[in-house]
Amino acid sequence: MNKQKLTILTKTSEAYNLWKLETTPERVFGGLLHEMWKITTSSWVYAVKLLNPEIMKRDEAYGNFVFSEKVSNIAKENGIPAIVALQNNDKVLEKIDDSYVMVFPWFEWTTLSTASAWKDACYAIGWILAHIHNLWIETTDATPHWKMEINGEYLETLENEFSGFSEIIQELASKYNDSVSVLNSDVVISHGDIDQKNVLWNEGKPVIIDWEASWPVNPMVELLTAWLYWWGIVDWHVDEVSFKWVITWYSQVRDIDYTHCEKHLYGCVWFVGWLMYNIERSLESTNDKALVLAKEEIVKTVEVIKVFHENFEKYVGWIWETQKS
Repeated sequence: MNKQKLTILTKTSEAYNLWKLETTPERVFGGLLHEMWKITTSSWVYAVKLLNPEIMKRDEAYGNFVFSEKVSNIAKENGIPAIVALQNNDKVLEKIDDSYVMVFPWFEWTTLSTASAWKDACYAIGWILAHIHNLWIETTDATPHWKMEINGEYLETLENEFSGFSEIIQELASKYNDSVSVLNSDVVISHGDIDQKNVLWNEGKPVIIDWEASWPVNPMVELLTAWLYWWGIVDWHVDEVSFKWVITWYSQVRDIDYTHCEKHLYGCVWFVGWLMYNIERSLESTNDKALVLAKEEIVKTVEVIKVFHENFEKYVGWIWETQKS
């Protein structure tokens, strides 16, 4: 590791009174936006998140992280398995030199693959989501779904690489925009990104990490998005049976509104925004590693969108079938 990173991590340990580093910090891979490091001190083992400097330049970034930790702490206080950041002088973020850091207790747990999840995992995610959605967390922003605007330059770049694909993006963006008023008619505060990398498992028991995407969201949209994540779309397929499993446990805790299921499903086109973000990174990044990662994510996301677009009507049919059962 380079000297600058070691200095930051050493100063972080000192600032949080974690005592002296006993071993060389280890880089932990898996996240797509920030850097995570495992540090072992004479007191314990910790996870230190070095926040992406480009993201921290945004005016709203600091406040968003503070809010997300408020959400994770409320969730934990209400019996939801959550890992929350350590506080230093009542702050959940600390600026060390020119970097912002967050510190968490280290857990030797594992994540699941992006293939379809097993039955108990489906039950657990459905149960957790329903309980999060039942929390009452106050916010001043109750209109989380804004109309999507597609950058013409990014669309042209996409078309040059994937001929004809820009039409699919424009269609999905239009359908999403037509759904916005419905999506904003029912809003809760939630995790916002419960995919495989953000749930750790030990002997079949989950704990939720990485709450930074916590924000108002339509609950049905998050439920369907979780299903798409967990039950195969990242591996380019989705399993009907596992969808019924998660719905079963969610519905035991919280009622499900099927009235606008088609619009709710169009509300799940988060991957269009992710695709545009990575096209932006591929055009503007001066970091070779970030450039390679962005191009890899573009290819993966294009395939995910193809699967979603080609199977949309089938997915809507599955949703209606769960209502009948």
